[in-house]
Amino acid sequence: MVFDVVSDLVDLKRHNSSKRVYREWADELPASFQEALANNDVSLLGDKELSRFQDMVFISLFQDVVRNPHAELRERYYRRLVDLMIAKTLRRLSRLKTASKLAKKVLNFAEVNGFADLALESSDILMSIAASQARNPRQTKKYYDLSTRYCDVRHLEIKAYYYFNDLKYQMLFTNCSSEKLEKLAKSYVDELKPHLWKTNSFLFHLYAVLSTFIYHETRYDLKAAIRIANQGVDYFDERGWKLPETTYQFYINMVQAGLKIGLENLALSWISRLKDTLVPHTARWFSTEEYELKILLKKQDYQEAFDLFCKSYRHPRFKYVRKASRDRWQVYQLYFDYLCDVGEVPERKRLQQRYFKVNYDDIPDYSVDNRGYSVALIIVQLLHFINRREYDQLSIRFTALKRYDSKYLRKNNNFRSSCFIKMLLEIPKRGFNLIAVKRHTQKYLKRMEEYPLRVARQQSDMEIIPYDDLWPIVLNSISKKKPLRQTAILKELRELV
Repeated sequence: MVFDVVSDLVDLKRHNSSKRVYREWADELPASFQEALANNDVSLLGDKELSRFQDMVFISLFQDVVRNPHAELRERYYRRLVDLMIAKTLRRLSRLKTASKLAKKVLNFAEVNGFADLALESSDILMSIAASQARNPRQTKKYYDLSTRYCDVRHLEIKAYYYFNDLKYQMLFTNCSSEKLEKLAKSYVDELKPHLWKTNSFLFHLYAVLSTFIYHETRYDLKAAIRIANQGVDYFDERGWKLPETTYQFYINMVQAGLKIGLENLALSWISRLKDTLVPHTARWFSTEEYELKILLKKQDYQEAFDLFCKSYRHPRFKYVRKASRDRWQVYQLYFDYLCDVGEVPERKRLQQRYFKVNYDDIPDYSVDNRGYSVALIIVQLLHFINRREYDQLSIRFTALKRYDSKYLRKNNNFRSSCFIKMLLEIPKRGFNLIAVKRHTQKYLKRMEEYPLRVARQQSDMEIIPYDDLWPIVLNSISKKKPLRQTAILKELRELV
């Protein structure tokens, strides 16, 4: 157990520190610890050494927490948490005077900054100290009232936290209908609303604002969702509750909503403000750049998007991003490869990127994932094989796509993707004849126009490049090549479709 903990802590230390900081820290360790690090094997240490090393690595990680200049409040919270633990210990050892001073220090910080957990425990310590001194009933009553009040606030925090997590769970992991989810969100928000902007609690406001955002999202009133998140940003700034994690959640939610309703320029301004609060080239930094990438693609600024992609994807610290995020960036790479193939991004830009290599051999398993990026993968593979006229690959996918479409894409939330895939399949079916393709895809194009991306409730991640922008690119690419003659291959493709 200790061995696994120490290994993970060392790994975190290595990834979260610059090479210089890590080297300076390692050089100050005892020789046996340095040897274990050099061999990348902490099992070389005995049990007592391992426990001691665990404490040393953890303390150094605690010091690394303040690398972000905007994380001052988080650092102060951790310091007061340590003070609270010391105050508890001193109270048990009957050092009441010192314990009282420390507890008052923690209580003052907690009340100013809205940390109900610290306020509850510190007022509880002060109440017990005052109660042990029989001559001080007023002080006992004062801290009893404070303890009771912050106990109520803690109940509100826990309730808001539960409501937010329940809504996220219902959205992501259940088949809860949009009507049922909206009704559930409304009941939660109605219960939290009377306490909003009034309760002295950092955590309550964080989860209450995020829950209210989800409620407006379920109603598809994204302007109202943006307003509540913006109110959250302003309120937290006014109270001095400046934590990078909180700022990130509010702004990212605003960016997501702005992307859906066409507020790309405003979303870029939010991203710019957000990046000012983040440590460059961390997980949140790359996540923010991913949203910037999506906006640039939606604005059809493909060259700038390609430059941003290459700068981030090839950064040395990108390898530390979690696998799910790296997989998404690989999907973007496939789309950029297609844009280079059809001339939307100059070929010289791809050639300048020495390591820009794409592999289309990995076929997505259509039966495993029915949401999100598997649809984006299916579409980009079709685009690639259509553009390069790889008929064998197209025929392999046609049969699989029929099953996939009937099982997943005919649902209302996937309507646009289903239409677009059918439009792509018409291209080989019509022998790459531009006039015939336009004629036979007109009905699907009209259906997509009646159900635009801004009002569609499908996952926005499905459309890496909005289909309305991607279709003219596809038509332009097939117009540059001669139509396919009546051949056995064409006949076979038509029969498959």
